[in-house]
Amino acid sequence: KALRSEGTIPRTIGWDLSAAAIYRPKAIQNVVFRLSGAVLDPGKGFRDLFTNAGRRDRYYSLLLNGILSF
Repeated sequence: KALRSEGTIPRTIGWDLSAAAIYRPKAIQNVVFRLSGAVLDPGKGFRDLFTNAGRRDRYYSLLLNGILSF
């Protein structure tokens, strides 16, 4: 509130749903792949703090990470 010089900002940021999966072929640590995804369903507080130019209802994030060590 103080940084944005606004009166009241709702406390509800929204709901986050996320999941991750890790794949290690032959159960070794030399090769590790991780896939994770998240969805944010914004609440009133999030909408009040950030502008939504695209008028999106939800925000999505997808991450693929691979580690190869020899």
